[in-house]
Amino acid sequence: MFKAAITCFVSIIGLCAPMALQAQNVETAAPAASVVDSAKIDKIMAEAQFAGPVLIAKGDQVVFEKAYGMVEPGGTTPHSLGKVWRWASVSKQIASTIAMQEVAAGRLGLDTPIRQYLPDSRAPYADQMTPRMLMQHISGLPYTGDGPMVVDGWPLFYRAPLDSADTGVAWCEGATAKAPPSDFLYGDCDFIMLGAVLQSVTGKSFAELVDERIAK
Repeated sequence: MFKAAITCFVSIIGLCAPMALQAQNVETAAPAASVVDSAKIDKIMAEAQFAGPVLIAKGDQVVFEKAYGMVEPGGTTPHSLGKVWRWASVSKQIASTIAMQEVAAGRLGLDTPIRQYLPDSRAPYADQMTPRMLMQHISGLPYTGDGPMVVDGWPLFYRAPLDSADTGVAWCEGATAKAPPSDFLYGDCDFIMLGAVLQSVTGKSFAELVDERIAK
């Protein structure tokens, strides 16, 4: 049961890549810690080559919390509890949740072309593309992996300054030959564009929406 739950958690946060492992002695002294098999969890984490924190809770009570491995592959800085983490693609689920809140409030239409919310959008098919298509990854927007690559093997999209035309909405609104609804293609531009729609609908930044609707 633990293995299934932890494997699911590891997969969701995208931290399955092999990393140097060194379990850290930072297990919390929770009163109910004895209800879990710490040695078994350590073994599962080692077999998964997992690096990062693991938390198991029963209701509101944390029964196990421990950090494993190094922050950087092959690095020397160990993971520790209480640090800030990038959410990566978990942010897609967050954006979808906020979008559906706006749908429930009647401020966002799942099948309304995004041009209505982003009148100045340069996306070639902004008159046909809808929030539903964005959330289903069938918008036909450019795929970040097709952009220029940089020396460390990552697309320039992920390394460019945030105000650069090589990343974010500016890049995602670039030319595409795929008219929506297109074939399913899992990518980041769909939810970057959805984030822009949400900002336009609410008048708040995506960071503010996450803070108000999710984090608090």
